[in-house]
Parts: sequence; C-alpha cells; structure tokens
Amino acid sequence: ALTIDRYEHPSRAGTLPTTGKGPAEASALCKARGQRLCTETQWQEACSAGGRNPYLLPTRSFPKSGDGKWRLRDALIERCALGSGALHSSGAMPDCVSGVGVTDIVGNAYEWVSLDEGVSTTRPGMWGLAGGYHGYRDLTLSSCDFTVLVHEAQVRDLDLAAVGFRCCGPADR
Repeated sequence: ALTIDRYEHPSRAGTLPTTGKGPAEASALCKARGQRLCTETQWQEACSAGGRNPYLLPTRSFPKSGDGKWRLRDALIERCALGSGALHSSGAMPDCVSGVGVTDIVGNAYEWVSLDEGVSTTRPGMWGLAGGYHGYRDLTLSSCDFTVLVHEAQVRDLDLAAVGFRCCGPADR
C-alpha cells in the first residue's frame, strides 16, 4: 500500500513547506524520520489517485463558463493557487487535494522525487521535480504526469525557494 505524507515536509497542516533544500538533503531529512523521499511513480500515483487523470480530482463541481462548459483550467488554477506567486501553508487550499487526500501536490512548491530504480541506475545522479509550483499557471507543467529531470550538478543553479518535498515510507531497509 502506498504511504505518502498528506502534507509537504514537515508534514504539518498550517505550516509553510520546507523549501531551500537540495534532493540529497531532502532525502536525508526523510530518512531521519524513518521514511524516504517518494519515488516519481509513488508521487504520481498519489497525485492521480491511481488513475491517469493529469489533474487533481475535484472535491466540488467545477464552475461553468457562460456557455455552460466546464472550466477545468480556471478551477484548478483557483483551487491550487497556481500563478499566485506566493507559497502558502500546507492545507491552506482545501480544494487542492488529490483523490487519496494528499494536499498541495500540484501547485504550492515543486517537490523533489527520486527516480524509479530502473531509471536511477541508467541515469546516475538524476533527481526529479514534480508538481509545478505557485509561480506557474501552466497546467502542463503543474500536473500529475510531468516531472523535470535534474542532474545533481544542476541543483546549485535552481531557485530552491520554490522547491520542497514530501516523504513516503517506511524507509527502505
């Protein structure tokens, strides 16, 4: 069974997510809690609730435009504060929740993920950034199915203030 923190690290509702850490440090912080950094597949499964929906599953119906069509893009931008330019406390956007109850998994902060075993062995030193962040209004980049690959040598060039993480568990033995 998938075990993923409901909130971004430090996994407490009402607190700002931990940002400013590289992937190795994020991984060490998860390990110190008896967990590990989520893999890309685990993160995507929690985001899409096991389905292939590239967006969060809504907790309420979407607003309709004047012509009666559902405005998925506008609803998700509003619900997850995409493009707001500001990091918010974990759980502050109550409608920005995946189908399995994980909050802020799209929007808020990018999240470090480790690459799945087959990928990590063929691409050593690579990590993933998933979920988009509060500075994007682009639903391609801020979705369950999009991961940016980052080599460990590139980490120092990133704006880590926009990058957080969450832990999965328990840690590998």
